[in-house]
Amino acid sequence: MEQPSPTPLPPQLVDGIRARLDAQDVVGVQIGWVDDNGIVRSRVVPTDQLAGAAHRGVGITAVFAVFDSHDGITFAHEGLSTPSGDVRLVPVIDSVESVVPLAGQPGLAWVQGRQLALDGRPWPYDQRAVLERQVAAAAEAGFEVKAGFEVEVVLSHDLEDGSVAGAHRGPAYSANAVQDLSGFTRTLLTDLKANGVGIGQLHAEYGASQVEIALDALDPLAACDAQVLARQTVHAAARAHGLRASLAPVTTADGAGNGWHLHTSLWRDGHNALTAGEGDGGQHGLSEVGAAYLAGLHRELHGIVGVTAPSTGSLLRRRPHFWAGVYDVWGVENREAALRLVPGGGLLGPDHTNVELKPSDASANPYLALATVIGAGLAGVRDGAALGEPVQEDVGGWDEQRREAAGVRALATTHEEQRAHLLASDVVREVLGEDLLGAFVACRDADAAWASEHTDEEIVASLRWPDLLCGPFAVRTALAALVDERALPSLADLAHAAGTRTWPEDLPGARPDGAASVPAPFADELPVAESAERSGTDAADLVGAVVTVTTRDVSAVPARGGTPEGLLTLLGRLGDLGPVGVVANLWTGRTGHFVVLWGLAEGSDEARVALADSYLEVGEEGLPPACRLMGVSALHEALAERGLLLLVRTTDVPVATELVRAAGLASEIWDG
Repeated sequence: MEQPSPTPLPPQLVDGIRARLDAQDVVGVQIGWVDDNGIVRSRVVPTDQLAGAAHRGVGITAVFAVFDSHDGITFAHEGLSTPSGDVRLVPVIDSVESVVPLAGQPGLAWVQGRQLALDGRPWPYDQRAVLERQVAAAAEAGFEVKAGFEVEVVLSHDLEDGSVAGAHRGPAYSANAVQDLSGFTRTLLTDLKANGVGIGQLHAEYGASQVEIALDALDPLAACDAQVLARQTVHAAARAHGLRASLAPVTTADGAGNGWHLHTSLWRDGHNALTAGEGDGGQHGLSEVGAAYLAGLHRELHGIVGVTAPSTGSLLRRRPHFWAGVYDVWGVENREAALRLVPGGGLLGPDHTNVELKPSDASANPYLALATVIGAGLAGVRDGAALGEPVQEDVGGWDEQRREAAGVRALATTHEEQRAHLLASDVVREVLGEDLLGAFVACRDADAAWASEHTDEEIVASLRWPDLLCGPFAVRTALAALVDERALPSLADLAHAAGTRTWPEDLPGARPDGAASVPAPFADELPVAESAERSGTDAADLVGAVVTVTTRDVSAVPARGGTPEGLLTLLGRLGDLGPVGVVANLWTGRTGHFVVLWGLAEGSDEARVALADSYLEVGEEGLPPACRLMGVSALHEALAERGLLLLVRTTDVPVATELVRAAGLASEIWDG
């Protein structure tokens, strides 16, 4: 189904959106999309730029289609084998309600985006368009689809020794666990409702410190949009209560993992088409369509899970006896089966019948995952696929001989197996298209190559999203002025090159719960560590890391001391160097804090410097997120115990060093 090029929003719709956002003091709108690793990425536009973005889009690099889960870029896919190319990210707006003021992030709103080619035509790597095509295919066959996700999340506290503690102590499914999470639960339920995300229930799950949220069944696109927004809402509610939320497939190497169980059903003329009518005598209460739909899913199961549970973490989660769907069986209400038939009837009514896919998790793109499920089910209906008998036992308890005799096979346990099944599925290939399938496989290969050099525990640790430690974050941001996008190191690689102790391997990171007040010259409350040891990064280590990660192409020239006038002179002359990135190590009164300097601001009695921080809450209104202005005198005072790192081409080091000295500053490193 080809989408037309975007047209200007009707003035009445623009006015309605503006009124809604102004009423809630929204200043920026995040346009979000989900990449092939399940990572939600976004661009933020000021509210007065939203209408223009809806017409012309926002520019993003084409290589987002080949980002891996560690923010590396693979060029193994022939269609995207260079860093060249741009696409337009266009917000999907068809009503005032499409743009959602975020209850957990005051001042910001959310809208889902789609990616289009520069000429406005569909882009073959746009994940949302893949699902739109399957919705259209279902409609052509005379069906509507309903889908719902059950989202599992692990909540934890960071501890001083670098370990984590569960946010609830169990027991599983207990009221005691909910008591431990009373504040978080209230905030989450309130914010989900305010954000327009409907849920059926919330409960403490089976895994350690795990919670599950059952989202309402909706049409496929609305279901995926709600799932993405629910994830953002969960993270914001967790942060508000000093918690870390992880939806990763595994959060420990040996415990139960997180899934997002995917429920689907077909509908025709307002009724569930999976359910047998009275007197039809269908298999297990299924209509002929329902049996063929389930059979189609079962037939393509090995290929489907390469999309719905695609990562190395997914493979680690896939263990018997953890309700993760390890074997290619279906069963009636069998929670160990990969495909669970949930029959209608009784108190639920006949229209409740649906099929649950167990091996599905947050490393999947929900739009691609649901599209492959719909495509496989529709193929089964089209072919009149025959449904075999259900399995009502935990086949993980069978011996291999019994499984073989029953024709039961394990789903893939290695990347090589999963890759082979994925490429062998004609249905998956047809649903995704050759271009997107090629990029998707390239991302999976890149992740597998990384995983081959790490232990299971290291893989698990990498899936717990790290704190944005200020030193590595600032250096990586500044390096973008000098290093090609494809050569930028990941945050984790830069942190490790600097010897930074990252969560959860050694220490929880530079940010404790809350934000501590610090003395002048800071007007804001900055999140700080109790000591430099907590953050584990110092300037000397960052200097070495810059050389390491750029293979000596870039070096860091230190600058410290001098006068405010000398500092202003130095900053004003940096243009003489060509490309340069500037990192400032500010003294908070208790420890150092790294930020990025990105320009001088005019129009004030005193020259002011624009700073980019790693924490959104210190940003100033009217500036990009996490950015603020600081007078040169205040900046000089904050640098008194620390200094600047000028990131320059190694060949420019002599010129940069001379500039520092000519401005009256010392080109020497500092302690801490």
